[in-house]
Amino acid sequence: MHKEAVFVYPNPYGIGERRLSSIMNMPLAFLSLAAYLEKHGIPARVIDSRAEDYRAFDFGSALFVGITALTGGMISNGLDISRHVRGKRPDLPIVWGGPHASSVPSQTVEHPLVDAVCVGEGEPVILDLARCLQGGRRIEDLKDIPGLLTKTNALETRGWMDLDGIPPLPYDKLDLDRYKSRTFFEFPTSRGCPHRCIFCYNQAFNRDPVTGRPSFRMQSSAHVLDQLERVASRFPMREGGFVEDNFFASKRRVVEIAEGIVRRGIKFDWFTNGVASYFRSYDDDFLALLRRSGCVRIDIGGESGSRAILERVCKGTVPEDILNSARRCARHDIIPSYSFIIGWPDETDDDLERTLSLIDELVRVAPRTWINGVFVITPFPGTAYLDEAVSRGFAPPTDLEGWGEHLFAVDTARYTPWLDSGQRDRLMVIARLTKTDFLGGSTKPFRSRLRNAVYRAMSVDARFRWRHRFFGVPYEWKLWDWAFRRKQKF
Repeated sequence: MHKEAVFVYPNPYGIGERRLSSIMNMPLAFLSLAAYLEKHGIPARVIDSRAEDYRAFDFGSALFVGITALTGGMISNGLDISRHVRGKRPDLPIVWGGPHASSVPSQTVEHPLVDAVCVGEGEPVILDLARCLQGGRRIEDLKDIPGLLTKTNALETRGWMDLDGIPPLPYDKLDLDRYKSRTFFEFPTSRGCPHRCIFCYNQAFNRDPVTGRPSFRMQSSAHVLDQLERVASRFPMREGGFVEDNFFASKRRVVEIAEGIVRRGIKFDWFTNGVASYFRSYDDDFLALLRRSGCVRIDIGGESGSRAILERVCKGTVPEDILNSARRCARHDIIPSYSFIIGWPDETDDDLERTLSLIDELVRVAPRTWINGVFVITPFPGTAYLDEAVSRGFAPPTDLEGWGEHLFAVDTARYTPWLDSGQRDRLMVIARLTKTDFLGGSTKPFRSRLRNAVYRAMSVDARFRWRHRFFGVPYEWKLWDWAFRRKQKF
């Protein structure tokens, strides 16, 4: 029996919690690894622990187990998975990868439940690893695989691969009924971003191994179109997303993809990510082409309504760019979607109010605008902002267990030590209420009647608070936190 590579995607909510929803992505990185390995004759299995119980798999056929994690709850469950695997097969190599492990590889590989770390782009690294293990070599003896850090070797960097070398993703390895629907698919067609936002993981995860600068790599438009056509021919695809950090980094490629979708008759509604400043050069013909090809939404990082804050975080945009992007999208029946960050060191009350006012203005000029949320700035490993936060009093975790408790935009006291308790409460209220229907006009139906009732009540409260800029005395949110800690889930 041929041994197979086994990739287990952790559940950020922990063992037994199955909370798949339309906002949870497919494990695309693992699908890409599986496709690449099987192209080279090595079988691979993908287990998404959000959708299935990894404990039901005996790992007897596994060549190694791969685990990925974003900083936060995925790490905690990743350790649970590693512990389970170690108990069943003490000899089985456990390899971690993904944004967190690649940002702090030395700290990650020190953990007793981690045998090796795949740093950065994983396909060629994992292929070399699999071939060595197939040949009978032990993971502790592997010192000659660029991009793989073990407990006994020094890390040797590896250049980028040709992304067109990745075969079409094997979506049929997933139970598609457990996701949004069998009509919705996600496509990763590029990696990285050429910009230098100080809070972004790309500074470490997609840093060019030669120049040390942020990098952007992409699949050719022909490769992308072939993948789209293949999925459309095999599945009843009606919706999709180009799930990447900066789909629009190459406008020429976007034009080729959009024209190809129209020319090949691939009919589906799609969304992706964009940058507000790019809209300075987007004429009506380009936006009309996007809409004609099926683009229905563009997600944009607004970050702040303050020009001063945008400059200091190296965003490369100004507030006028954000408003312009909303107007241009609205003109072509494309929904603009924005997220914002608050709580920056030295952010003034005026800076904060400019952000809140910009949100109001966005909805005024483009009523269909989505606000994905306002988040309290959180320092992540591998970012320039982490160094600034440390200089301001933030104490970063020193092991995987600590990073597993690093919850984005939740523990404002831990992540913003430069603020007093009243300021932190205010930020917390702003962040939490933007998770409700705080502007009015949208709906978020839940299966549970109780959950719907709670959501509606919190939305009424949020609209009052937002309209009057009343973010003090957060009694209802303190109660919510208490209920969450008691695991009274709605």
